[in-house]
This record gives sequence, structure tokens and C-alpha cells, in this order.
Amino acid sequence: MGALDGKTFLVTGANTGIGRATAHELAHRGGRVVLACRSEEKTRPVMEDIVSRTGNKDVDFLPLDLADLDSVRSAAREFLHRGERLDVLVNNAGLAGQRGQTKQGFELAFGTNHLGHFLLTDLLLDRLRQSGRGRVVNVSSDSHYSP
Repeated sequence: MGALDGKTFLVTGANTGIGRATAHELAHRGGRVVLACRSEEKTRPVMEDIVSRTGNKDVDFLPLDLADLDSVRSAAREFLHRGERLDVLVNNAGLAGQRGQTKQGFELAFGTNHLGHFLLTDLLLDRLRQSGRGRVVNVSSDSHYSP
């Protein structure tokens, strides 16, 4: 039994970087981990790696594109429909140095890094509260300062 048995964690952008390391460590400690990412094709190998390295098979995928608020609503709806508890939401996904607009016309970095996570958090807040000690962890980066 791991220290986090019975706890459910949803990690955005969990197929690379800090999100991947976070998902791996949470699974290693026995938590149920939901990797919320844009690409199932890119996320499945990461999930398989986490399962093989940790022995924890309680790892799942949730389609989420934070640059599309319709996708955020759909992901939240799907997660809530599953009826699972949610102990911690890790808002990790983000981008820097890219130009463009979200599907709804917001500047890409602002829409992805802030608006998408804000909406996701708002839609999942009641489920977090139901866990009794639900938490939201917002990960940030200083990579926008890099040349």
C-alpha cells in the first residue's frame, strides 16, 4: 500500500516535463492518476511507462485541450460523469514562446496557461470540495523569460 492509496490526482500536461514527473511520482506513491492531455497517441506510451516503472495500474487518460474552452468543458463533464473523487487538481500544462490565438480568439499563452485552467478548476471545484481536503496546485514557469 502506498501513502496516497485512495487519492485521485488529475494532472494537466502530464505527458511531458514537470507534469510527467509529477504523474510518475504520484503513481509511485500509490495514487490514482489521471493524465489530462491533448494527444492520446502521445500520452499512452507515457502511461505505459508509468505503469511499468511504478507497478501502479491505476493510471488513466482524459482528453483535454486547454486552448479550447469547449474541450475544457468536455473534459470536466467526462471526469464528473465518471463519478470519481478528486483530491488534487494539478494545473501544470502550459506553453511559452508560441504565438497565436485559442479557438475562442484569446491570445494563445493567456488562454492556455490561465483561462483554460481557470475554467477547469471552476468546473471541478465542487468535486474537489467533496473530497474533504481537496487541493488545487498551480504550476508556473519562468521560461517566458528565456530568450
